[in-house]
Amino acid sequence: IFILSFFLDSLKSLKKLLVFFLVSSAAGPLIVSAGKHLTHIYTPWELKIFSGTQPYIRLFDHVPNGMPVGEAFPAGHASGGYAFFSLYFLMLHLRSPYRIYGLLFGLILGLIFGTGQQIRGAHFPSHDLFTLVICWYSAFIFYYIFYPKEWRWNQNGK
Repeated sequence: IFILSFFLDSLKSLKKLLVFFLVSSAAGPLIVSAGKHLTHIYTPWELKIFSGTQPYIRLFDHVPNGMPVGEAFPAGHASGGYAFFSLYFLMLHLRSPYRIYGLLFGLILGLIFGTGQQIRGAHFPSHDLFTLVICWYSAFIFYYIFYPKEWRWNQNGK
């Protein structure tokens, strides 16, 4: 649809909204992916307390030299679901009474993906909670950047 918006007059008015949707949907998972490479948190199944080989290291603890770097935090799979928080903001912009369904879609999909990974032992619930917050605020920030006047309109209730 985005590519067609360059060619079809009927879709040209939606171009900015489609760019917002693409950017805000991609931002959360990209931030989460970058975070996985910056943190050193191991998956539960890698930890000694759960029959793994690695010690438990907290987020801001020093990692001893020569130790492999963990990449379990934040939760990547869950970010794929929470990325759809952008649907809520898209529908908010369109003043749709169904915007709650956009919010619920992203929330439920993220919970399904995240819970599946928790059951496998790939994440703790806190990993998914941080991912939810990252994806929500990244979508919110891009909504505010793309549509600052509409944000004020929605805040004032006019």
